[in-house]
Amino acid sequence: MFKKVLLLLLMVLYTSSAMAEEEAKDNSWCALKSNTVNVRTGPGKRYPIKWVYKRKNLPMKRLAEYDNWIKVEDYQGVTGWVHPSMISNKSTFIVTDDLVVLNKDSKHENRHIAKLEKGVIGDIIECEDKLCKVKTDNWEGYVSNESIWGLKEYDAE
Repeated sequence: MFKKVLLLLLMVLYTSSAMAEEEAKDNSWCALKSNTVNVRTGPGKRYPIKWVYKRKNLPMKRLAEYDNWIKVEDYQGVTGWVHPSMISNKSTFIVTDDLVVLNKDSKHENRHIAKLEKGVIGDIIECEDKLCKVKTDNWEGYVSNESIWGLKEYDAE
């Protein structure tokens, strides 16, 4: 009898905590604040670490919030829970195509100044139409928003 009551209690607690998870307001974006960020299987330190990111400024999509934890998704679809102290609201991107041309300005596509390889991370300055002005460690220019991941308006959902 005790086992049945305990099992029922655990089921009620699990159900109520799952129902308390709130979907993020608008699937807003954030970025990892540190070079080492633990992503957990659930919202709390008692949950095991699922993944350790080693990429500061990696863009993440906010999926949900629960009890001072944020559920995030990376560009490859991996999800997990991160403490808010480990993320910033910075607008960043990651190159998702094998090679992306960075143009000097938005008007002349033939004025290439660099080629960005898959996995390059940088800051998004602004986007309009199908181009985003971005900045990496060494370059600033324009790329096609279809070649990067990390900006809500151009999310291909």
